Amino acid sequence: MKVMSINLGGKKYPACMSIAATKAISERFGGLDNIGKTEGQTEARMLEDAIFLLHTLMESGAKFVRLTEDRTVQVPTIEDMEDLYGMDDLATIQGVSAAIITEGSKRTVETDEKNADTTESKP
Repeated sequence: MKVMSINLGGKKYPACMSIAATKAISERFGGLDNIGKTEGQTEARMLEDAIFLLHTLMESGAKFVRLTEDRTVQVPTIEDMEDLYGMDDLATIQGVSAAIITEGSKRTVETDEKNADTTESKP
């Protein structure tokens, strides 16, 4: 899983798109395809959704670090994040979240080298 780093208030936090994050985000938005659909939404609702999305990705990153590195990362609460960001940060929050989701959704295929050359060429 790809874990990225987010700088928030001068501190770095891990963030990633885990299965748990995918489930929470899908539940909130009615599916990943609905993220960013803002038609009819107020600015307050757009900010609330953006903060939820980023917070969920950060919580997922913190859990990953706790489980794999045996260290604790304290993620700011949603309320703290609302005090750290302003309306002018909305595009940045959405861009960072989109990058984490995109990177976390990439699929990689690994091949076994010993099986790569199993077919023989005939002259």
